[in-house]
Amino acid sequence: MKYLIFLGVLLGLYFFGRIVGPHITPILVSEAKPSEKLNRNVRVTPSGVIIEVNLAEMRDSELPVKIKMLETTELPLVAGDGHKLIGKDEAVTLKNRNGDLLIIETIDQMAKGEVPIESTNLFNVIAESKFIAAAKEKFAAMGGGETPPVTSPVAPQPPAPKPPTKETPKIAEVTKKEPMVEPVAVTPEEPKEAPPEPEKSSRLSPEQIIEAMKKSVQSGAVKEFKFEQVKGWKASDDEEIDGVTYQIGFIIYEAQTIFGNKDVKAKALFLNGELNKWIYAKTGMQIR
Repeated sequence: MKYLIFLGVLLGLYFFGRIVGPHITPILVSEAKPSEKLNRNVRVTPSGVIIEVNLAEMRDSELPVKIKMLETTELPLVAGDGHKLIGKDEAVTLKNRNGDLLIIETIDQMAKGEVPIESTNLFNVIAESKFIAAAKEKFAAMGGGETPPVTSPVAPQPPAPKPPTKETPKIAEVTKKEPMVEPVAVTPEEPKEAPPEPEKSSRLSPEQIIEAMKKSVQSGAVKEFKFEQVKGWKASDDEEIDGVTYQIGFIIYEAQTIFGNKDVKAKALFLNGELNKWIYAKTGMQIR
């Protein structure tokens, strides 16, 4: 008897689900909609053609490597504390994506982090790439342009005979006596001074900046750290500090603190091709 009751309950639940299910399913479950952040219609200038870009259907390998920022943002430094300011229209490297966010890295590989897709020109770069690919495909389908008509070869014709030339009567040459001219003394021109040689540029190449930093540390110019503590050397972009534009070099060295070992970033300032001073990258204080 118990089994018959149990079977009756199961059958009742089954028919109840068949009848009520279609009516309550739309209430309990909402249909998933594609993210509007990943799908956009982009107008390609100056052609005015509208290209649809759907990032949800693109693989990471199809994304461009270089993009630009549409707004100023900050990225955390890869080594050490602090952030680096990324300006508007500054180029960055697209490493990967995470949903509606992009993982980017600065060109000098000093900072890395996540930013919203709409803060970059990713859609525009993909749209322009699709437009160019479509134009090339259409051009190739047309055979690469119109082919000039082929004409049958023509046998070379012999040159036309020259008309006979009439002989012109010879005219007796008349010589004129030139008047006597007294010789005039010519003063030799003074030699012109050679133009001054252009001054040699005092700018250093990235390799020269790194080599100069190594020599400075090895010579003991700074007492705060030693050559063996340095973990990385890098030349960076020019930077204006206190109204003076310097060439910049970066190093990261391992310092021993009361809290344990810690990576510290130092900055070398070059002026007129010479290492002017060392400062802490985070505080700007001079390193002695």
